[in-house]
Amino acid sequence: MKKILSVICFLFIFGQESAKADLLLEPYIGYSINQQEQDTALGTQEFTQTGSIMGARVGWQSFGLMLGAEYGYAPTLTSELTLAKLGGAEGTEVEYSGTYMGAFVGYDFPILVRAWATYFFDVTYSPETGSDLTATGTSFGVGFTGLPFVSLNAEYRILSYEDSAYDSTEVFLSASLPLTF
Repeated sequence: MKKILSVICFLFIFGQESAKADLLLEPYIGYSINQQEQDTALGTQEFTQTGSIMGARVGWQSFGLMLGAEYGYAPTLTSELTLAKLGGAEGTEVEYSGTYMGAFVGYDFPILVRAWATYFFDVTYSPETGSDLTATGTSFGVGFTGLPFVSLNAEYRILSYEDSAYDSTEVFLSASLPLTF
């Protein structure tokens, strides 16, 4: 019995090096192009939103599996009315800032590719004038990790606004620095 217990303790102590779990810290910066639609009584209005977003993913990574939280901040986004119905002022621009908070899960493949999905439980846009818009949504992303220390990423985001009839889809292109400790 003592021999079996000794072998189990030996395997437990020296087998710990094969199990690996790391802290993941991934700052990113990128550019967003967003298409929004709003259904009104007068018809559908379409908006185009552009701007830069910076943020980070923080979490855990083990054997390629990634789990954690994401925070993004857009200091200046510009939304332009591109299609208006019944006398709307096309070309009208509005500037605002935005924050994105969510949880992500993903996998870092050994073949220079990463993939992840994020659920954004709190997206807030704060215009210069007027009230804030809040949304929730999902994001699906892939990254190319062939460059040293850098990942080139593309994400497709789908957001649903809570207080209005907006729906939006967003393409977000970014570069990130995935670090594990």
